[in-house]
Amino acid sequence: MRRRMAVKALVALPFACLVGGAAAQVVGTSAALPAWAEPAWQALAASQGLALRDRLDPSMQPGDFDGDGRADLAILFVHVASRKEGIAFLFQARPARVVGAGRAFGNGGDDFAWIDAWRVESRDKARGGRAGRALRLAGDGLVVEKEGSASALIYLDSRRPRWRQYGD
Repeated sequence: MRRRMAVKALVALPFACLVGGAAAQVVGTSAALPAWAEPAWQALAASQGLALRDRLDPSMQPGDFDGDGRADLAILFVHVASRKEGIAFLFQARPARVVGAGRAFGNGGDDFAWIDAWRVESRDKARGGRAGRALRLAGDGLVVEKEGSASALIYLDSRRPRWRQYGD
């Protein structure tokens, strides 16, 4: 009888670990996050039901998106309940900003699963101004692309995310 109970316990243990591991992935954790970003990501992920997404290489983009001279981080994530993807901007001195993942943003829609490439564009190199004038950014921007199709610049203006279409 004891042997049968021990076998059942051994069979149940991996299942319990698997279920526990799935719950931990909902809030998403990664050793690759800088020490300052980990608590900000954990709080955001837990409060909004988010998980890190690693389908792009790299899955995170460092930059100074708010122009305060400190490193910030753009992270690709998925909203677990809706399965819609978005981008979180984590800052060292201010609350995170989220675009996509069920929230319509610019021409990108509410699901950023279409993005297949992204990169940081320096505030000095940003293009796409109006009437022949260059776009002046306080911080770096994030270029999101659908290769062979469209691209856009996501940047902060007065701490709010903005969308600037680059091409179709």
